[in-house]
Amino acid sequence: MEISHWHLGYYKDGNDIEAVGFFEEDSWVVYYDDSNDSGLFKKSQPRHELFGVVIFNVRDYEEAEIKFYDWVENYLLPYRKKR
Repeated sequence: MEISHWHLGYYKDGNDIEAVGFFEEDSWVVYYDDSNDSGLFKKSQPRHELFGVVIFNVRDYEEAEIKFYDWVENYLLPYRKKR
């Protein structure tokens, strides 16, 4: 059975931050629902109406998990602290 999507989660320090990845063409596309973080992304950022903003593309789940933790800790959490 081939996996068509998966979920990424960041739960450190009481956070509950998730993203979802879908296999599209030849790579995994990872989306973040930014509905609670308005202003985080430019309006021109690629997005899916149901899943949110594209935050990156990866080859596999391991790479996605590493990139997601890095993105949360170095981009999302600092953004939230500034609000």
